[in-house]
Amino acid sequence: DLDLHVAAVKKKYPRARKLFAYAESAGTGLAVRYAGEKGCKCAFDAMTMVCPGYDTGEGGAFSRFEPALDRHLLRSVKKTFLFGANAATWRAWSESAARAARPSFDDLARTRTMAEFQRAAYGAEGFDSLEEYHDRTNPMGTVLGIETPTLVINADDDPVCAPSNVDDNVFCFDGADTSRALVRTPIGTHCCFYEGRTLVPRNSWAHVAALDFFQAVAEEK
Repeated sequence: DLDLHVAAVKKKYPRARKLFAYAESAGTGLAVRYAGEKGCKCAFDAMTMVCPGYDTGEGGAFSRFEPALDRHLLRSVKKTFLFGANAATWRAWSESAARAARPSFDDLARTRTMAEFQRAAYGAEGFDSLEEYHDRTNPMGTVLGIETPTLVINADDDPVCAPSNVDDNVFCFDGADTSRALVRTPIGTHCCFYEGRTLVPRNSWAHVAALDFFQAVAEEK
């Protein structure tokens, strides 16, 4: 999917000299996985990842949400993807899933946490097993293959992507020759990083930092 989007952007802006990627939260998983698989052939000249969850395998990011937010996210995911207009499509798919001994629509609907939902969704994602799903989608499976200059921003008060995710995967930023840099801030919560002590935030510090980073890469000779 991302290959197709990159091709479309390049076609629309053929005179552009640089192509940058900015991703937040779950979107970072796709960007990291893509860049790691592509290595030196990655289409992006630089990337900024804001509040990534790092490891999406068993015991990883999906198991570390704050309980109240976990319940809220699960309700939202079910409402958006399972019920309403999608319900008939899912139930039709569920019949074939049951015949293949994979988790069905009812199994997904009964899940009580985001970790349980993810564990039961591999069939809906088009994979034959949970192991294959993790092997093909976990960002940490390809992260060390990233050669694109990458800025990662995390906040230690993030209630969704817990700081323990950073602690467990800080090795990604080790080594003098790495192209990956980590910025950890004491506050910023999940993706916000709002500046200004007012009821109406002025702007996001992370957005400014990302643009400064991209500008530096664009000007680098």
